[in-house]
Amino acid sequence: MRTSSFSPGVLISIEGDRFTLIDECSIEGEPHWALRNESGVFAGYKSKSELEYLYDVSQTLVFVRVEDEQLTPKKRKRVQLIADLPEGRRKRRIFRRRLIEEVTRHATTGCTSQIHGYVERNGRKQAVTVLAHIVTEAARKVGLEVYGEARSCSVATYYRYCALDPENLDGVFENRGNHNQLDPRVKQLMKRVMGTLLEAAKFRKKRGNKPVLTMREIMVAVLDGLKALRAANSDCGTSSVQKSLDAETQSSEMASHKKGPLRMPSPATFYNIYNTFPARSRDVAKYGLTRARSMYRRPGELVHVDAPLSCLQFDETPLPLFVVDEVHQIPLGRPWLAFHVDEYSDAIVGFFFGFEPPGDLVIAATTRHACSMKGYVRQEYPDIDKPYLMGGIGRHFTFDNSLQALGRSIESMTLQLDCGYNFTPSRSPWVKGLVEGTFDIVNDTFLREMPGYVLPLRDKIDKHDYDPQKNAVIGFRHLLWLWHHWLLTIHHALAPRTGIKASINDRWLEGIRHIKPTFLDRSSDLNLVFGIERKGRWTLDHRGVVYEGLRYYSDGLDILRSKRGASQEVRVKVNPLDLLWIHVWDDGEELWVPAKAREEHYAKGLDLHCHKLIRRHAVQMTGRDDLEAWVEAHAGLQHLIQNALPDALSIGIQSKIARAIGVNTANLFRNMQHDGSLIVPPGSPPDLPLHPLRPMNDTFISNASAAEPTSQKPRPIPQFKADSSLGNAD
Repeated sequence: MRTSSFSPGVLISIEGDRFTLIDECSIEGEPHWALRNESGVFAGYKSKSELEYLYDVSQTLVFVRVEDEQLTPKKRKRVQLIADLPEGRRKRRIFRRRLIEEVTRHATTGCTSQIHGYVERNGRKQAVTVLAHIVTEAARKVGLEVYGEARSCSVATYYRYCALDPENLDGVFENRGNHNQLDPRVKQLMKRVMGTLLEAAKFRKKRGNKPVLTMREIMVAVLDGLKALRAANSDCGTSSVQKSLDAETQSSEMASHKKGPLRMPSPATFYNIYNTFPARSRDVAKYGLTRARSMYRRPGELVHVDAPLSCLQFDETPLPLFVVDEVHQIPLGRPWLAFHVDEYSDAIVGFFFGFEPPGDLVIAATTRHACSMKGYVRQEYPDIDKPYLMGGIGRHFTFDNSLQALGRSIESMTLQLDCGYNFTPSRSPWVKGLVEGTFDIVNDTFLREMPGYVLPLRDKIDKHDYDPQKNAVIGFRHLLWLWHHWLLTIHHALAPRTGIKASINDRWLEGIRHIKPTFLDRSSDLNLVFGIERKGRWTLDHRGVVYEGLRYYSDGLDILRSKRGASQEVRVKVNPLDLLWIHVWDDGEELWVPAKAREEHYAKGLDLHCHKLIRRHAVQMTGRDDLEAWVEAHAGLQHLIQNALPDALSIGIQSKIARAIGVNTANLFRNMQHDGSLIVPPGSPPDLPLHPLRPMNDTFISNASAAEPTSQKPRPIPQFKADSSLGNAD
């Protein structure tokens, strides 16, 4: 995926109109960007918050970037030592060297003509000289020492050994056979083109799963060079390629080669020459520079941090407080908190609150929030006067050495974002000490300041599940508002009393002056990047792609069927938080094709976990597994949950209910409304504001009180204020 950032000279498209960012300035204390249209005419100013809103919420702002390739040739050479030789070549060299030494030690002057004896060969007597006898005995003796068996050697072979270079006594058997069939000029051209393109691949951005450099590009460039060479040979003019090859064509190797037509080499020849280049250069061309650096990193090597987003550390932990349902006022359990911490500025770039257990879904949701511009903060929390500055695609990620991190989802996500990643060693939390220390800061300055709430004994909450001395009780929207308030007005805004005495916001702004944060050109591509590829293959036919009973189809799949066949097996990538869209892999074009659910009204906003619960409940209720049964089962589940919530169930069951109705920040951030505001927690009335201090409509209060069951006993929820719960209390 290509990435961009707000910086001078960057091209952006707003509703199809292209503009160029000129410079950033401050108008009435708020940052603005000056714009210039395609005609070069000044187009006015737009605030940075408005640009973030157009990118995040309305998704009408798209970055348009032009690549600039730089070419820097580079050569490497490695000398092979005798200890590095294969065993056969090493023994051959030792045998020949010792044979020469043994014969030199026993040979005397005139031994080449002196007769040692006669032997009968083919019925005739032949004389054996003293030198031949010495060579034979020496070969037998040295052969037993080196090979463990007697070896033979003639005088002619001995003289041939003596004529060889002492450093090359093992011989070069690779030169045997019919070599030099390829014209040397063509070979030099191929090497020059491959070396130039491999070096240029270091400065090119990787797009999706496609390699940076393909063999097709190399063959096209070589073909263009061959046309220039043929034109030079036919005296049709002097080209630049001919000038660069004039010095090389004067070599003895090229002069001895027979002249003939310059032919295009076979693909096998291309691959044979390409494989002579270093594997690291070839991996850069295949996976991109960032991915290759991660693959060839040294053990224990630290990531160089020179700007924000250079390295983000990830971790997750259950919170020591209980979240309660906003409407029924019963505890749902302990939520999980996960976030990314930037090593350069110590900022929390992205976070996740919810009841999802640790897994690739939590990692994807946290990273997705980190890659957004946080345009919802000003719209949803107007009482917070500090902006959420942190956001952008990290250039390197550090994860725990856990099962969820070792899956293919992390590899696919970082491959799409063109960034590196690594894992901390087992039982070594100090390697990722920054994020561990941030959890301590959260506990000391945020969580421990919240007042506890003791549940009555009649609720029969197991004391092992709830300890009022260690746990606080709070509504989900209260928790989310307090977290934003603490994060933006205290943790990021205030400078520490010791050390460099610069706030996290100041360090972030200082760092992004040199390296701007980058974002995806289209924010809608986040669904594809953070989707999870499911194992196995699914059938694409006239029904579309059937995944978990839902049918998906689109015009792109129709074109794919027309090209590849009416029925075929495909791979799919799914966003578990929203089943409205899936992506199907096209092997021919090497891209993901989006497909929309035909049951749009049912699948919109539906997560995979809830859909599986509905399907299982539908089979139990009706014995059918179709759309009509799912709708009935969905209504039945909502009725069961509504009737079960007033009862004092165990904390484990309440947590499962919270997960089933989708109480998490990923659901809120994904389903933002058109005006940029967040939706209310699932299961809450439509008039309930996400901001806990906003009053509800009187109509809703009367309706809620009328519809409330008489058997339900509402429990009071403590209302918290910023002055007494955010570390400001004396």
